[in-house]
Amino acid sequence: MSNQTKKILIVDDSQSIIDELVRVLTLIGFNSIKSALCLKDGYTLLEEQAKNSTPFDLIFCDHHLPDGVGLSLLEKLRKDPILEKTPFITITSDARRSIILPYILAGSDGYVAIPLSSDEILKKMSLAWAKRGV
Repeated sequence: MSNQTKKILIVDDSQSIIDELVRVLTLIGFNSIKSALCLKDGYTLLEEQAKNSTPFDLIFCDHHLPDGVGLSLLEKLRKDPILEKTPFITITSDARRSIILPYILAGSDGYVAIPLSSDEILKKMSLAWAKRGV
């Protein structure tokens, strides 16, 4: 599957973080990118894509969101038989072990720290897809 056909979801309450991720992803050839500013909207997009039998190929999700933490989205994802293998990368400005470890234990495929680095984003995406066999 080429970058052009892979579908990516970004869930982050910061429009500037979403814009930066979209900029980086677009530069390397991704053009099917959706975003949500809160968990509720992220859940909605996940469910819509799953109903259409076109699940996302990768999810970036912030830790701190206005209506909860990204861990709840990850846990829901890992319990869904259709979506459980979807690569998930946590976005955080707080990379302390106490923040990251619950995500890793719940099945996150990695994390990127803010400020974002293009090289780090690409590295984490490649590792996540390799881990999930995508």
